Amino acid sequence: MRSIVVVLFALFSAVVASAQEIVGQAVITDGDTIEIRGTKIRLWGIDAVESKQLCWDAASNVRQCDRIAANAVAEMIGRRV
Repeated sequence: MRSIVVVLFALFSAVVASAQEIVGQAVITDGDTIEIRGTKIRLWGIDAVESKQLCWDAASNVRQCDRIAANAVAEMIGRRV
């Protein structure tokens, strides 16, 4: 729930900061950035791993953490406008 609030706050902040309304379907570019109609929006307060960054889990297996983070954001936003 807290993550959804952060995402919504970030979207609201971007609209207020630019003094124009941005409406459209969000495209997830990475774990802390979305794009709506050509406008990139950084999610405030979130510092996700960078593109192509790898990490290791507790069993020392290599994971694509950039995709894991982006997929988590995509699950929260879904296909909503």
